[in-house]
Amino acid sequence: MMSDLKAEPTLRELIHEAVCQGSSKTKFGRTPQQREDVAKNLHSWFEKYYGGTTNASELKRLGILDIPLSMIKKFPDNFVENIENGIRSHPGDKAKQASKLGLLIGTLNRTHHLHLDDSFVHKFEPQDRSLRLLEILKYLHSGSKTRENIAQHFEISTRHLDNDLKMLQDGFEFMGTEMKIGPLKRKANTYESPVHPIFLALNSAEIYALTVGLKLLSENTVFQQTLGRVADHVYMQLSDFARELVDNQPEAEELDFQISKRQFLSSLQMIGDYDRPFCQYIKSQQICNVRYLLKGEQKDIEGTIHLPPEGKDRFKSIYVKGIEESAIIPIDDIVGIY
Repeated sequence: MMSDLKAEPTLRELIHEAVCQGSSKTKFGRTPQQREDVAKNLHSWFEKYYGGTTNASELKRLGILDIPLSMIKKFPDNFVENIENGIRSHPGDKAKQASKLGLLIGTLNRTHHLHLDDSFVHKFEPQDRSLRLLEILKYLHSGSKTRENIAQHFEISTRHLDNDLKMLQDGFEFMGTEMKIGPLKRKANTYESPVHPIFLALNSAEIYALTVGLKLLSENTVFQQTLGRVADHVYMQLSDFARELVDNQPEAEELDFQISKRQFLSSLQMIGDYDRPFCQYIKSQQICNVRYLLKGEQKDIEGTIHLPPEGKDRFKSIYVKGIEESAIIPIDDIVGIY
């Protein structure tokens, strides 16, 4: 009897068998190393997320990889429920994780005659193509990626990917904002994106802070144009009810929200379109020429632009760090940046 118990496979062994040895192993990766990595990731996932964040979830994860096959067979609904709760608490791509776990369960059902319900996978599928396009934008924002990198990361066919890339290059609109990626870089054969979409679900206090608050706090500072544009974008996405909430605030009477077509602008476009794009120069650290007034006379200084050290007027001045000289210049004295 004892020998039978010892011979019974544990969840750790079941995962390794399904991913690296079973007839369905190629679904988890093209090479043995890729499949080994998937198995390790699944081991790690069960130890970190199985059971989710419900009460006593840490106890559910304790020794989870060592539970025998008979325990999974005895409590199949409980096992699947804890997997589903774990996916909900997973901070990464839930649809991708659910697909991987669904594939694992399907394999275990076939090879060990289990009856685990894998329908939970559909609860985490992206609702529409827009969600995948947004995730591709974020993925390309992290650095240049090849067509193969993207297809493998999102586990989609190259046909679907080609359609997605064409849409992103032509211009993809989501919640009224148009976004684009650059063309294929021929020599490197890669794509990249300057866009990082962020969409927020806000309560009324947060709406007030991100519209009226941003406008007031950034007034006459180096952040005025950039944060003002952010506030405008938030305002334009609001419902009629939420806009009325903002408009009825006493402070809103002195503010102006720009209503126009929302279109993504790269840092270079903002430098070209804005007359005081301080944030872009501070972020990019590119060398530029600053023309400013000193005692009524124009002066030029070349260098990189930074925020000045701490002080009451820190956000109302810029610090130009040059090779030969440096200077802290109030933004009101700046004639232009070239």
